[in-house]
Amino acid sequence: MNHYQDSPLFTVVVLFLMASGAFLLLVSFVFDPADKQPVSTKEQFEVISKYKDCDVVQYTPKGKSTYAYFLNCPTK
Repeated sequence: MNHYQDSPLFTVVVLFLMASGAFLLLVSFVFDPADKQPVSTKEQFEVISKYKDCDVVQYTPKGKSTYAYFLNCPTK
């Protein structure tokens, strides 16, 4: 029998490698890059109201949960 296998350090190293492998396997299941879905397929610009002769436009940046609003008025 190999004298390295009787060493407590060998046992610790083997257990550490097994635990590391299990952790990496778990992480690969949780963070699967092939499972990425688009956050939203909704258009980024949407007319939501009118103000006088202008459209009130809501802008949603891709991947964000914030909104910006501006007026789109016809030129004279």
